[in-house]
Amino acid sequence: MMASDPVDPGNDDLEPVHAPGAIQPHGAMIVCEADATTIAFASANAAAFLGLGDAPLLYRSLIDVFGVDTAHELRNALSKGSSLPVGGTLSVLRLGTTAFDVVAHRHDGRFIIEFEPAHGPIPGGDALDLMQAMIRRIGLESSVDGIAVAGARLVRTTFGYDRVMVYRFVHDDTGRVIAESKRADIGSCLGQQIPVADIPVRARRPDLQNRLQVIGDANYVPVPLLTGKAAQSRPVDMSHSHLRSVSPIHCEHLRNIGVAASLSISIVIDGKLWGLIACHHDSPRTVPMPLRAAAEMFGQYFSLQLTVAQRRADVEVASEAGRPPDDLEMMEVERTRTEQRSRILNDELNHRVKNILALVKSIAAQTGAHAASVAEYSASLEGRLRALSYAHDQSLVLGSRGELSALLDAEASLHRYGPLRHGTHERVKLSGPRIGFTDNAFSSFALVIHEMMTNAAKYGALSVPQGRLSIDWMLDADGACIVDWSENDGPEVFAPSRKGFGTTLVASSMTYDLGGSVSIDYAVQGLRARFSIPARHVMQLQGDAVLPRTAGIVARPLAGLNVLLLEDRALIAIDTENILYRLGAASVDAFPNVAAASKALAAAEPDLAILDFKLGDETSADLADWFANRRIPFVFLTGYIDSASIPLRFAAIPVIRKPVDVDRANEALVQVLGR
Repeated sequence: MMASDPVDPGNDDLEPVHAPGAIQPHGAMIVCEADATTIAFASANAAAFLGLGDAPLLYRSLIDVFGVDTAHELRNALSKGSSLPVGGTLSVLRLGTTAFDVVAHRHDGRFIIEFEPAHGPIPGGDALDLMQAMIRRIGLESSVDGIAVAGARLVRTTFGYDRVMVYRFVHDDTGRVIAESKRADIGSCLGQQIPVADIPVRARRPDLQNRLQVIGDANYVPVPLLTGKAAQSRPVDMSHSHLRSVSPIHCEHLRNIGVAASLSISIVIDGKLWGLIACHHDSPRTVPMPLRAAAEMFGQYFSLQLTVAQRRADVEVASEAGRPPDDLEMMEVERTRTEQRSRILNDELNHRVKNILALVKSIAAQTGAHAASVAEYSASLEGRLRALSYAHDQSLVLGSRGELSALLDAEASLHRYGPLRHGTHERVKLSGPRIGFTDNAFSSFALVIHEMMTNAAKYGALSVPQGRLSIDWMLDADGACIVDWSENDGPEVFAPSRKGFGTTLVASSMTYDLGGSVSIDYAVQGLRARFSIPARHVMQLQGDAVLPRTAGIVARPLAGLNVLLLEDRALIAIDTENILYRLGAASVDAFPNVAAASKALAAAEPDLAILDFKLGDETSADLADWFANRRIPFVFLTGYIDSASIPLRFAAIPVIRKPVDVDRANEALVQVLGR
C-alpha cells in the first residue's frame, strides 16, 4: 500500500496487526523456518539493502547467501535469541564495508532476523549506562505523577524527540495525557484526552507483546515480505518485530497532526496495557537499535515503578475512605518495593566490589614490581591497603563527606611525637578549616597522603627524631582545596634517581582520579609539596553538618525561565537537566549538536542557554556569538580543567565545570543573570 493511498478508518479493527506482510523501509528482514538454515521469507529490499545486488534469496541457505563465517554469526545470534520471546539478541554484523545492527528472535516456530544500518559509535556499554542513569533517576520518584513527569523528561532528553507524552487509559479506553516534555515553541497536549480510535483494541495486543514500536517516517511506503509459496504458507507473525509495518490509518493520523516520526513504549501493569510513553517528532527520525533496547528495558522498569506507586495510592485512598487496607495488598506493595531496593543495592554493591578488587589488584602488582624484598613488599602493601580501608570506613561513617583533618590525623598518629632534648614534642602539625571530601575523592587522597607520610618516615623529616612536618590547607577563591606539605630539619634532600610506584601513584591519583594537580619541590632544607583538589570534590564542614556555600547562592535562580541546554552526552544532559529543574527552570530543551539547537532557535528563543563548548568535532562558539548578539544570557559547560580552549572574546562568560554541581551551577547562573 502506498502512503498516499486512501484508507478506510472503519477497516482498522480488521487489519492483521501482528501479521501485516510488510516491514518499514529503514531495515530489511529475512525469515527462516524451524531448521534455521534456509531463507523462507525475505523483504523485497533485502538483497539490495544488504549489498547483495540482485541475488535471489528465497529458499537459499544462509551459508550460500552470506558465506560460512557470516552465516555462523547469524546462527549464533539465533541460538542466543531462541529462548527470548521479546526483542531477541542484538549484535553488530559487517557485510562488506557496511556495518549493520542485527536483532534475531524465534516466534511461532520461525526464526526472524532483522537488519538496520549501524548508526555510528553507540556501543552497548553506552546504551547500558544510559538505561542505568534513567532507572536511577526515575527511582527517586514515589508518586504516579512524579514518575510520569520524570519519565517524560528523561525519555525526551535521551532520545531527542520534539515531544514526549505519558498517557494512561481510563475506563472508556480513551487516553489522558498526564505528563509531557516538549520543545518550547510547540503547543501543549497536557491534560488532553486521546480518542479511543487512535489506538484500537486489536492494536493493543502487539503492545503487550512487543512493548516498543518505532515509526521512522510516517510517509513511508511499506516493503512487502516475499515468499515463493505464499498461497500455501501461513503469514509471518511479526508481533515481536522491530520493523513490523504499522496500520496505515495510524500513519495517516500522525500525518494529520503534523507528526513525521514516532516512538511508543508500552506501560504494562498487572498484564494490562495501562498507558504509553508516546514520542513525536516533526521530521523523520529512527532511534538506533541499541538505544531502542535500552528504551524497552526502561519501559519495563518504569512500569514496575508505576505499579508500586499505583498500589500505594490505592491503599492511601482506601484508608482515607475509612476502609481498612487489605493486608495482603500492603504486603505485596512492600514486597515489590523491597525486591526492587534489594536489586539496586546488589547492583551497586557488585559495582563497588569490582572497583575495589581492581584497585587492590593494581596496588599489589605495582607494589611487587618496585619492592626490593618480600618484607618490603609486605609492609608496603599492608600500609596501602590500610589507607584504603580507612578511607572506606570513613565514607561509611561520614556518608559522602570524609573529613580531611581526620584522615591526616590518622596517618600522622604513628609519627606525631618524638623524643627531644626537652622532652616529647609534637613533630607533625596540622592546620586548616574543617573540610570534607566526596567518597571517591577521599579514597584517592587517602592513598596520596599515605604515600607522602610513608616517604617522610623512610627518607624525609620523620625518619629522624628532630624532623618536623607541617600540613596546612585552605580553600582558594574558586572553592578548591589547597594542601601545603612542608618538611623541615630532616636529612638532606635529593631528587630520586628513578620514579617509583609511590611517586606514580601520587601523580596519577591527583591528576587522573581527582582532576587536580600536584607539585613537588625537593628543596635542600626539606621536601615541599602542594596539592590542589578541585571544588567539585570539596565541602566545608561545621559540626556534624555540611555547610552550604553561601556566596552567590539563590534558592531558585531559574524560576519561570525557559532554558536551552546544548550537551552531546546524553548521561550528562540528563543530570544537568535535572539540576536546572531543581534550580527552578520552567522548561529545559536539550540538544546534542549545534544544528539541532539552531533549528529550534529559528522557532523560539530561550531565556537562557547552557552551552557545552566542545561537541565532538565542533564547538558552540558560533552559537555563543548568536546569543551574545541578541543579549540572551548564556554560560559555558566544559569538562576541561582550564578555559584555554574557549576564545578570549568569551573571557567574561561564566563556566560550569563537569561534573555539574548544583551549588557551582547556581553561582554561575546567578552571576550571568545578575540576580
